[in-house]
Amino acid sequence: MLFRSDGGATWSNITGATTNIYSATALVNSTYRCAVTCTPSSLTAYSANTGLVTVTGAVTYAPIPYSQSFETWANVCGIADRPNDNHWTTNPVTGNNSWKREDDASLGGSASGGNWMVATYGPATTAGSVGTHAAKFYTYLASAGTFGDMKLFVDASASGGNLGISFDMINNSDAANGFAGYDHDSLTVFISVDGGNTWTFLNHWQSAIGWTSRSLAYATTSPTTVIWFRALSDFGYTNIGLDNVNVGPTCSGTRSEEHTSELQS
Repeated sequence: MLFRSDGGATWSNITGATTNIYSATALVNSTYRCAVTCTPSSLTAYSANTGLVTVTGAVTYAPIPYSQSFETWANVCGIADRPNDNHWTTNPVTGNNSWKREDDASLGGSASGGNWMVATYGPATTAGSVGTHAAKFYTYLASAGTFGDMKLFVDASASGGNLGISFDMINNSDAANGFAGYDHDSLTVFISVDGGNTWTFLNHWQSAIGWTSRSLAYATTSPTTVIWFRALSDFGYTNIGLDNVNVGPTCSGTRSEEHTSELQS
């Protein structure tokens, strides 16, 4: 079993890292060690720690309160592939199902750059709910059933035990624009308190006519909290927008969605 730590003091096991050879994409600077357990005796021996493995473009955990309005994006693993503050990752970083700023073509994105195939197809670009820009998932071009992921890394140590998450989203009706039978694209939010090893479902939305505010709450003080925004495409007419993300202490740590489930990233 392989274990990971971001400082060498507190260790967490890496889900699925139980084979002789294990490979994965590292997102944060980490230290690693291996645990070998003898089945008859149940005794466990640990390897020496590795040195700190540093990652080019590694994310850091944002202190709270934190806010993001997606005004400025950076070239980290692709062209303008993530907000420019080192607290986000996107997957995929290119292609029609990648999250980008809503005016991606102005940032150098194009078919030749590996981002959206044609940045001007579909409905008119929607400006942000605050500021000028927003994050956009291009449902009009992304194949039905494909996903686009954005993950926000935050240090919830100062939450007081109750972490609040709020954001604005837009996902106008396909049917209202002449595309009856669609309206199946969606935005789902998960949370992890162990650096992304395991995930808990928070909530799921489909339509949002015009910019609509959403709020969530979760009881945690984890310094390795990750918030996962997952968009699903239906290859319909309208696109999904995300803006005005705010994370910080809140008065209630009750989950906003009663039905939770665990999954692996």
